[in-house]
Formats: sequence, C-alpha cells, structure tokens
Amino acid sequence: MLRSLVGSEMCIRDSFYNSDLVVTAGADQALRVTHVFSDRASWELSQGKIGKRQRDTQQSRDLIKLSPATALASSTHRNYQWSSLVSIHDCSTQLCGWRMDTRALEVKLAGISTTMHSSRCVTVSQCGNFAMIGYSSGHLVSIHLQNKSIRHFLQHDKTAGGQANTGVGGVGGGHAKDANKTAHSGSVEAVQVCKGNTVVASCGTDGNMILWDLLSTDLIRIINLGIAVTTTSSCLHPESSFMMVGCIDFTIRAFSCDPDVADGTPLRCLAGHSSSITAMAITPDTFQHLVSASSDSALM
Repeated sequence: MLRSLVGSEMCIRDSFYNSDLVVTAGADQALRVTHVFSDRASWELSQGKIGKRQRDTQQSRDLIKLSPATALASSTHRNYQWSSLVSIHDCSTQLCGWRMDTRALEVKLAGISTTMHSSRCVTVSQCGNFAMIGYSSGHLVSIHLQNKSIRHFLQHDKTAGGQANTGVGGVGGGHAKDANKTAHSGSVEAVQVCKGNTVVASCGTDGNMILWDLLSTDLIRIINLGIAVTTTSSCLHPESSFMMVGCIDFTIRAFSCDPDVADGTPLRCLAGHSSSITAMAITPDTFQHLVSASSDSALM
C-alpha cells in the first residue's frame, strides 16, 4: 500500500475529479472530496441547510439527506460556470448537480416522473454541457446542465437514415412525444459519450448497443451485442472509441461505438471474475491498462 486515504464511511462509489482530487460517496449519505496528497485539502459537499429542514419538518437527518450515491460523473471544463459533478442515488430518479467552486449542491432534476424505476448509470459529455442518465425503465435522458432542459432519446417506427441493424426491430428517429416509447426494451446499464463528443452509446439488459446523436438525440444505429450488459460501471477508450462493459457472464467486453465500423463483434473479451463486476477504470495516462473489481473481492 502506497497511501491510505480516509474519505466516506463505507465507500460505495469513487471517481477522480482531476489529477489530485477524489470524490467518494458512502453509506453515510454524504459526498466527500479528498485530496490525493494533502489530508487538509479535503471537504464534504454541502446538501443545504439540513439542520433547519430537520427542525421544520421534524424528520430525521437520514430522511432529509440524499440517499447513498450509486454513480458519479464529472467534467472540469465548466468548473466555475455550472455543475461540473453529477451523481445519481439509490432508489431515486433524480440527477444531482454539484458545483465544485461553491462546494455545494446546485440542482436536482428528474428525467422521468415515475417512482417505480430508478436511475442506473450516468455520464457527462467531454464539453461539460450535457449529462446522460439511463434508467431501469429503459429510458435514456439528456439533461443540459446550463439551462436545465431535459430531452429523451427514443426509438420510433421510422428507420433512421437506413443505418439501423436489420437484425433488430423497432428502429427509428424523430422526436415524437410518446410516453410508452423508451430507448431500450430493458434496463439501461451503461452509457458513454464517444466519437469526439458527438455520439452517445448506450447498452442495456436487452443485449443491444444503441448509438445516438448527442445534440439532436436522433437514433443513429442499433447493434445487437448478443449478450446482456448487467454492470452499471463502464469505461471508454477515447482515442479508439472502444467501450468496455460488464456482461452477464462475468466478463468484460470491449465493443466499438464508432457508427462507421461498429458491428457488435467484441474486440476484447476479458475473463477471470467469478461474480458480478462492480467497478472498472482505464488508466488515464496511457489508456493501456484496465482495472476491474467484482463482488468476489477480486481486483484485476
């Protein structure tokens, strides 16, 4: 062990904010920022006036505070303009946006109105303007972090530009407001922004990878992967647009999310875990090594 950092109690999720800050989310319903080199330069992100709301509502602090975070994503490009860190939380449909300059919660937005489903995965575009959230209902939502507008990625009956995989049905583009239509027929478990910040790639338990246009939310292509994606942690190789996802057979598979060459063939298949994969990360300096963890207490 080179260094031990004390962040959140019973750490559930963690994410590097930049080269020297780590954001951790714990079972104590708090988000903390820990400096890699200095223990003094660490703090807890504020959720507002918890004590005042506790006195006004006569509720416990656990009910007032946010539920434990299940996923984190960030972009430092808009650090002093609007929310640069986003989180999704257990048994909730809300996206929470945090400002690192004020060290506080800025906004809470829900992409869907139902309480029967919850958010499963989240990512932020490289420009820091958009946050994409995948839900257990199959919805995929884009939230503009500046003006707080919400847009849905939807499948429709009309084929999108003739580029859809003919082996998969229910393909289309457009923006019809049909509440019964979703992005996936199953839970959305992974989402990444790729292809130079222009394409959104989403994967789910329905065994499909779907490529969308980031700005217009139009469907570009549906690709049948042949296996269900069941791990909410995923990572992207930005230079080659390879998306690494955890699958139902406890393997990590790399798929191309470039609309011009993607065909659903796994470019890499990494086996070795004997239980469900809980986290993975790619080394940010060289993008040559992948680190993964699973519920069998194995780190590879």
